[in-house]
Amino acid sequence: MKADAALKAVAKDLLEGQKFGVLATRSGEAPYLSLVAFAAAPDISRVYFATARATSKFANLKADGRVTVLVDSRSNSESDLENAAALSIFGEAREVGEDAREGGLTLFLAKHPSLEKFARSPQTAFFEVRVQKYILVRRFGQVDIF
Repeated sequence: MKADAALKAVAKDLLEGQKFGVLATRSGEAPYLSLVAFAAAPDISRVYFATARATSKFANLKADGRVTVLVDSRSNSESDLENAAALSIFGEAREVGEDAREGGLTLFLAKHPSLEKFARSPQTAFFEVRVQKYILVRRFGQVDIF
């Protein structure tokens, strides 16, 4: 993924600074939104999250892996109009098999140690989003795509 170093730095800071994002999956009637704990790879080319297998989110992901994840820095105050940033992450999500999951899981658990039991449960699926595109919105209208 090639991008201006300054844009990548802003995106990386946002991904490192936030613990949760909103995952949009595709459902039959409308987009389906879910709050997820996530972690990003150091080069921000991948984003990882876990979900229980017995969820609509999991069923949606198995049917269609195209996703968007929104990560933002809002504080729910007036200053957000000038200071908040929102990063939309577009990509393809796939369940990571046991043989390949340890690297992403290590990143995920470093950020969310309290979720270890959940993340390692057989009833939990661990997903990797291969990032295809980022859209970064800052200062209530400055849009950068990379």
